[in-house]
Amino acid sequence: MLIAKKTYTYAEYTEIAARPENAGRLLELIDGEIIEKVGSFIPSMIAGLILAAFVNFLKTNPIGYVTGADGGYVLDDENTPLPDVGYISKVRMPELPAREVPVPPDLAVEVKSANDSYKGLQRKARKYLKAGTRVVWIVYPEDRTVDVCQPDENEPDGMRIREIGIDGTLDGGDVLPGFTLAVRDIFPA
Repeated sequence: MLIAKKTYTYAEYTEIAARPENAGRLLELIDGEIIEKVGSFIPSMIAGLILAAFVNFLKTNPIGYVTGADGGYVLDDENTPLPDVGYISKVRMPELPAREVPVPPDLAVEVKSANDSYKGLQRKARKYLKAGTRVVWIVYPEDRTVDVCQPDENEPDGMRIREIGIDGTLDGGDVLPGFTLAVRDIFPA
């Protein structure tokens, strides 16, 4: 006998996330499932360094907003992820929302933690891109590399992945024009 998994809509997710017993928990909605994000030191530190680089860039180039691991973005009725770092332009979000950002981020950063799989992170990146995110960075602390994922209709899964190694540089492309960040600067020495 197959027992069906319970899935939730965005409205149900927001109601559950707002319950007092869920205060302080990081819950995201992925494929209709409510998942609690579990943090760990190194991925959190890496995300913090990337967030700080974005914040510093945006101080002199006030073109958008950056969020940390508790900032959700609505991709569709079954997906409201909490990227470790998210960026959205002021053009796409001229007014600050009270809760989740009602549209996908322009750039999402996911840092692999012990409970993440490579395939799971790539599936999540495809969801972001399909919903309209222009760039996803998947950071792999163990390998000290970053996958830069962008939409590409010529690829079988609709996503092109370019790996940037420890000696490489990340850039903001047309999402964050002029932004650069040395990959080695986001990993602990």
